[in-house]
Order: sequence, then structure tokens, then C-alpha cells
Amino acid sequence: MIGPDNGVSALPAKQIATRAGQAIHNIPVHVHGTVSDGSRQVTTLDVFSGGLDDARGTVVEAGQAIDAVRVGGKDYLRASTSLWMSLGLPAIGNAAAATRADGKYVRVVMRSLDLGRLTKFLDVSRVLADELAATETATLGGTAVINGVPTVAITPITPGLSPLPIGTIYVATVGEPYVVRWDSPGDSGSLVFSDYTKPVVVDAPPADQVIDLGHLTHP
Repeated sequence: MIGPDNGVSALPAKQIATRAGQAIHNIPVHVHGTVSDGSRQVTTLDVFSGGLDDARGTVVEAGQAIDAVRVGGKDYLRASTSLWMSLGLPAIGNAAAATRADGKYVRVVMRSLDLGRLTKFLDVSRVLADELAATETATLGGTAVINGVPTVAITPITPGLSPLPIGTIYVATVGEPYVVRWDSPGDSGSLVFSDYTKPVVVDAPPADQVIDLGHLTHP
């Protein structure tokens, strides 16, 4: 990522947000760190995104891991029986369904809002790119060197009827204006972005390890 000065540090904060959103749109990236829902629930992410339709990663909640895979726009989740039960999701909320899903990749259908809250973590880079591209106002912070990369900090404000800051975004001031780190508001988590443009290989789960959500709820 190190390269010549890219000039963003001389721009207004809103323009920095726009440049960063354009730079990270639909390109491979590795994202890892923690996020919080504002309560005691802390989620740890380790996601490799190959773009809009391909990604793989691990999501850890309550000390237990969920494997998430997206291939060609189709999502799959793998977790243990105990984790499915602890999540309390209506789609896999009973012992019989959770046991059948144990160690299998559950194919997620679009209408499943329950499981969508888990696969959304595969979209973290796209979501941030969209938020930055749509930024209406932003404030400029200081500079910092993060993981060896010089950056400038901005706090974008989301558009809409109830605009809110999305946290502090550290944008590289050398090379491409990539996002290097995203600190959530109120110290509720921090995500590190690295390995931009590095190819990400995502393999579809073996057919004998895949089970449809509909087969769990309607055996």
C-alpha cells in the first residue's frame, strides 16, 4: 500500500470520504477486528472478501465460531448444534433442526432474515464503501500511522432523516486512498482493512456437507 502521497490529506473531509468509498468499492480486501451491537454482545470478524459475490470468513459470538461462505452470491453458514441453539434463531431454533445442522453448511435463502444477520458480516467492506460514497457531511481529524501506513482520520455523517456518525475512518494518504481502520462510535469496536487487491479464493462447500434451510424447518 505504501506509495507516493495521494493528496487526500489536503482535501475537505467529505471529499476524502468520497475518494475512499470509490477506492474500496468491489475490490478484494481482508477485514478483521471486533464490532458490538451496543450491548454486551461483541462479535469478532475475520473476513476475506473477493468482491460483491465471493467472500469467506469466520464470525465468533459468545466464544463460538461460525464459518461463513459466499460463492457466486449464494451464502452458506456452518456452526455447531450448541451455537445454533444459543443464538435463538427461529429458523433453527429447535433441538432437532440444530442437531441436523451441526457441522453442515446451511444454505441461506434470501427471505431468511434470521440468518441474514450473520451473513451481513461478509458485506462489511461493501457497506462501508456505500456509506462513504453517500457521505453528506464529515469532520476532519488528525493524522496517524497505522500498521506502518500514514493516514488521515475523518468522521463521516450518514445521510437520511436521522443522520449519525458512523465512527472514525482512517484513510491512507499514500498510494490509493484505502480505508486502513474503522473505529466504531463510542469505542464499540474496531476493524482493520488490509491486503487490498490480493486475490481471494473462495470454494463452494462440498455438496454432501450442504443442507437447505427449508429441509431443516420442514424435514
